[in-house]
Amino acid sequence: MTLTGDQEIIIEYLSKKVISYKRIQDITLLKVLVEQEMRGRSYQELLRQEKYAVSRVADEESYSYKDYIEPEGNQTIELQIQREHDLVRERELRLTRQQYADFLKDAYGVSLSARTEESVYRNLTNVFPQEAERKKYAVCILIERDEEGTYYLTERFRDLLRDDSFRDMVLELLQYYDGLLSLQDYQRRLGVECS
Repeated sequence: MTLTGDQEIIIEYLSKKVISYKRIQDITLLKVLVEQEMRGRSYQELLRQEKYAVSRVADEESYSYKDYIEPEGNQTIELQIQREHDLVRERELRLTRQQYADFLKDAYGVSLSARTEESVYRNLTNVFPQEAERKKYAVCILIERDEEGTYYLTERFRDLLRDDSFRDMVLELLQYYDGLLSLQDYQRRLGVECS
């Protein structure tokens, strides 16, 4: 398992600058977006397999895939299906501010203030007060936010997540912290001192 230089920097960044801050808001936003990306890719792979299976069946019956999908020469059906799928997938890979705040409240009992939200955004987009930190982690712009306050992964980070080993490492880091937080919450409820 060999990581690229950019992937190594991102893993270091997540370990030192995101996970070590121990702030559930950062971890949650990134984890939800990465998991959405994985579900979207799984769905795309399923569609590719289904398309291949249909193509094989059609070929065995002396029809081309296009003839099977586009009866009577209607060439717009496949394009229309693909466009609709792309629009649905794009919406699924985004997280509105309200969805983010609701998730934090439901899952962890934590409210999301405007100040914390801005801090999370700055942390996950490599906006540090020190120039040396910005330069060191220049590739670590992991999320974007549109003018309506909806969050999504950057195209570059999404591309890097196509590598299964890298994606698994990212998820392992995010899930490790999530498990640690759950343990600390459980210990607090029992009145046991957390370390």
